Amino acid sequence: MLKPSPLLRPRLLPSMIATGLVALFFFTIFAGNLADAAELDSTLPDDHNHERLLDPFVSARGEGDGEDMIYQAEFSGGREELHARQLPMAYEIPNNIARPYNLNQGETLYFVFLNQSIWGPHAPAGSGSTGLPSVGLSRRWEDEGEGDEQGAFNTADGKDEESSITRSVYITLNTCLQPSNAKGDSGPKGPPPQVTMYVGENQTTLGASKPADGQRIIAAEFGFADLTFDASKNLYIAVTGPNATEYEGIYSVEVGVSIDAPFHAYSGDATDLFFIDSDSSSALLATKNLTLDNSSTPVYQQWMQLSPPPYVIFANNQNQTWIQGVSRSYCGLENYAQIAGTQKGLRTDMVKTIMTNVTLGTHPKQQFYFHGLNASSQYYGILALPRNATDAPGGGGRVWQTMNFTTQSDGNCAILFNLSFCSDVSYAVPGNPTTFPTLTSLAAFYDNAAKSAYSNFAKALQQIPCEIPNTGQYSLVRNCDDCAKAYKAWLCSVTIPRCQDYSRGDPWLQPRNVVQPFPNSSVLQDTNFLAASQAIRYLNSSRNPAIDAIVKPGPYKEILPCLDMCYNLVQSCPAAMKFDCPGMEGASSYGRRPNGSKSEDGQITCNYPGAAYHLGGAGVVRVGWLGAVVVVGVAVMVVV
Repeated sequence: MLKPSPLLRPRLLPSMIATGLVALFFFTIFAGNLADAAELDSTLPDDHNHERLLDPFVSARGEGDGEDMIYQAEFSGGREELHARQLPMAYEIPNNIARPYNLNQGETLYFVFLNQSIWGPHAPAGSGSTGLPSVGLSRRWEDEGEGDEQGAFNTADGKDEESSITRSVYITLNTCLQPSNAKGDSGPKGPPPQVTMYVGENQTTLGASKPADGQRIIAAEFGFADLTFDASKNLYIAVTGPNATEYEGIYSVEVGVSIDAPFHAYSGDATDLFFIDSDSSSALLATKNLTLDNSSTPVYQQWMQLSPPPYVIFANNQNQTWIQGVSRSYCGLENYAQIAGTQKGLRTDMVKTIMTNVTLGTHPKQQFYFHGLNASSQYYGILALPRNATDAPGGGGRVWQTMNFTTQSDGNCAILFNLSFCSDVSYAVPGNPTTFPTLTSLAAFYDNAAKSAYSNFAKALQQIPCEIPNTGQYSLVRNCDDCAKAYKAWLCSVTIPRCQDYSRGDPWLQPRNVVQPFPNSSVLQDTNFLAASQAIRYLNSSRNPAIDAIVKPGPYKEILPCLDMCYNLVQSCPAAMKFDCPGMEGASSYGRRPNGSKSEDGQITCNYPGAAYHLGGAGVVRVGWLGAVVVVGVAVMVVV
């Protein structure tokens, strides 16, 4: 073995001493940290409450360029190895509060619902109430039996249970803004692609590039996404905006998280909105019956007295497909709908709405009338319950399934509603913007005509002994009140015809007044048909001669009154009044109810009080006439 040179021996000893002192110095400084790292238990604690109280992540804001990043420390198994990485900062979302966040294309935003929020107290009972009579929110929607109710039951594990180890957390998303067509691209396009939401309990496992088994992935549909997640600790949410080169601009999203109920909601089981009628520039729609209680109950009165009425409506021309991308998002509808019931949370004057008990039966419902529409156009109509500005369950609003309606084209039909005498009239009638430039004057013309005719009937009814005991009256099952109601319903229907475009080809429509010019002075071009029609009264005139002489609507087609209205009148009134109904020869005077065929499904094939389109299977009160239909006579009540 070689020995150090004698010349080096004096230098070696001081060098070794210095090295030893340096090693001792560093060991003294870092010994505590090394011991702490070695003593960490890599297994899960036995106490299941442990992770509720301790955040498993150690995070701190960076500085400078890294100020939007989070430093995450995590240990791997039982080894004394510390892995560090930088993650984008996660925005904290409070319980029952949602805020809009701008999202660039190709960008991912991260959110966190903290452990203390997950295990915090539920909202007080009733705090999520909509303020509607007999309607409210609890931890679960009250109508949870509805199959397509979204915003409540898209659970992460297919179960809807809450244990002492986990708590159900409701996560919803609304798209408020979406990119538009790129500059210079004027071609027709649908809406841009939808954002995607990723949910899990570890931020490092979220994203399109991460394994699916470490996260829940929900692609938004029409601007809405929802998930119910059973969480036990911090819950992380990532939202990614897709890259689409043919579009430019940003997305804006609202993410709502709640332990009480979904903050945003979409009801896809039914539209809950019905098309009553339209003319060439306006439309009339109504909700389903909001209660089936009768008029003497407090609930009925509470609904009728709501001011302002609770629901709002959004409408959009179907040729503008942009709205499809946000048709299930309340904030998106506020930003994009052509006709918006609310904008920035405030009600607009685009829609006139009232609570009413006409149409769809005599129960409370909300009616919507809006004008400024394009003629001969198809529209989307969407019912919604407005959002509120409070930190309450369900505060983000609720949107219902989209429905469709079409405006008329000829311009000689006009919607009337809220008449003083014929209060059940809510449909388009023969009109002329030149002779009757306002709906008020047109309504007065028709309503006064019906009221005047009714006065003669009322005098005749006074001759009937209506006040005597039931055993002495003309019927054991009907009385004079029934007779008066039946006559008024029949009279209003035959005095105020229901009008449709002459160009419509439905077989149940009756052509009227074909020889008269349209309000714009144009005439029908089929000269042979016009010549033949001169001798056919129901073709060359309206049901009421005053319509042709005073209103002068020109050619139109009528939805005839239902024949069963005539039967009901005959059954309800004394035989002494000699009311009879037509036989086969009355086909030009009365129509019939839909026959069950596909072509007539959802259509109004004859007119009756409260008629609306697509009522079948809607869960609303169907308006009909009580009693068996019996033909009692012939052609006395034929009204052309």
